[in-house]
Amino acid sequence: MIYSYKCLSHSKIDSLMKKYLFIFSVYLFLYSCSADYDIGQSNLLEQNRLVVNSLLNPTKPISVYFYATERVDTGYVFAAVKDVKVLLKEDEKILFDGICSDTVLQLDYHPKVGSNYAIEVSSPGFETVSASTIITDSISCKAEMIIDEDQLVELSEFNLPANSQASLWITSYAVFEDGIMQYQEMYANNLLIDKVNQISGMPVRNPTVGSLYYDAFLRIKNNNLSNLDKLIFTPVQAIYGSQPEFDPKNPKPYDPWGGQTQISVKLITASREYDQYCRTLYLQKSMIIYDNDISAIVYQPIQVYSNVKNGMGIFAGLNETNYYFDLPNE
Repeated sequence: MIYSYKCLSHSKIDSLMKKYLFIFSVYLFLYSCSADYDIGQSNLLEQNRLVVNSLLNPTKPISVYFYATERVDTGYVFAAVKDVKVLLKEDEKILFDGICSDTVLQLDYHPKVGSNYAIEVSSPGFETVSASTIITDSISCKAEMIIDEDQLVELSEFNLPANSQASLWITSYAVFEDGIMQYQEMYANNLLIDKVNQISGMPVRNPTVGSLYYDAFLRIKNNNLSNLDKLIFTPVQAIYGSQPEFDPKNPKPYDPWGGQTQISVKLITASREYDQYCRTLYLQKSMIIYDNDISAIVYQPIQVYSNVKNGMGIFAGLNETNYYFDLPNE
């Protein structure tokens, strides 16, 4: 018996192989998408760790909070811990060395500008943790505000700390007699502002600041600070509440500001630790998945920055400068 063979050219062979590989790939993709996998119980056994949280601000006494991670059926929880051994140093000076019998270490002592701070915390059953940070000079500037329908805040003539790795965070607040409320929208048009919290697609607020606003804060990273000569923004609060109706039996003067007496602007001089912690914390919170959110299929978790070695939390320095603008009575 004679068998005849039909020889195929290399181009035809490549074409057939590509065709069948494509069909197989599509089949495999569809099959894998429809399959149900039983992953089973996780074998991840991360050891419990100490958590240290402290933001060192020269305007406030030192407070350090202590927690620990605890494994439960659904994962891990944070629980306050006490009776931890703490060594806290300012440069080479010991501020505290002993057992903290409470869940928070509070000292009647304010951090000093220019000093380095280091902490070491230990407790039986946990690995010893440590962290360090620095308090830099505060960034200041010339601050002016035009009180009209535009509410333009102009910051200029910035005084920057020498040889600093600090970044600048700016927040603003509506000040009332019984408290403050942070402005959630800060309209600005400046290329030096970090776009991490930029929101677009809004109507033009005014010709100066345009239609872009930033969610709750303006961040100018360290690399851009030397180029910052002027920054203009408009703080906006979406809802203040309604103006009370006029009562002829108990007449009161009309208050166009709804009880607000001032607008305040806070310049936060952020150490590298504070800057990275707040930025990554914002990114994580802005990625929270809500029910029926289709974007959950591509969700990528954001790891919040921590400078606590062998543990978790944040031990960071910052400084601040505040400006207040009185509002007119009429």
